[in-house]
Amino acid sequence: MPVPRSANHETSATQDDAQVYQAADPSGMRHRLRTLGNQCHEACSQAADLELPDSYRTVRAIVVAGMGGSATGGDLLADLSVAKGVPVPIFTWRDYGLPQWIGRDTLVIASSYSGETKETLSAFRCAIERGASVVVVTSGGTLGREAEHHGLPVISVRARCEPRLAIGYSFLAPVALMAHLG
Repeated sequence: MPVPRSANHETSATQDDAQVYQAADPSGMRHRLRTLGNQCHEACSQAADLELPDSYRTVRAIVVAGMGGSATGGDLLADLSVAKGVPVPIFTWRDYGLPQWIGRDTLVIASSYSGETKETLSAFRCAIERGASVVVVTSGGTLGREAEHHGLPVISVRARCEPRLAIGYSFLAPVALMAHLG
């Protein structure tokens, strides 16, 4: 059914009204979302520039360890890998430690926006103990310091927003990492 002209005009005028946006988005989400393109570019650039040992190219499984918004990228990566027929299975881990089967032939991507997420730190430490290949995605914190201490590759989250809005890093960094590893 066609919308009467006057209603259509009101909708258009409302959509262009900055006060309407401000009232509907008091936290400024719309403006923070505008950084997504920059996040994607930065995450891909950092992943492509990482110097990785050859052993990272021969892993038989990939696990993204994270919680909340930091784990969302792992779910998207796993879905994308299935859709694209990637021969290496990809899993998201949202818990302390790691499954027993994870070891030297696994790549663990430890993802924590703050670098202080206890479950991710636990998984990270477990991955190191088991000799897994490890890459870290974080803005710093304990995870960043420990990764640096161990000489592990780090993709630095430079976006200043809620972790769920740092999807350019939590998703595109692992995607670019996979492309970098072939």
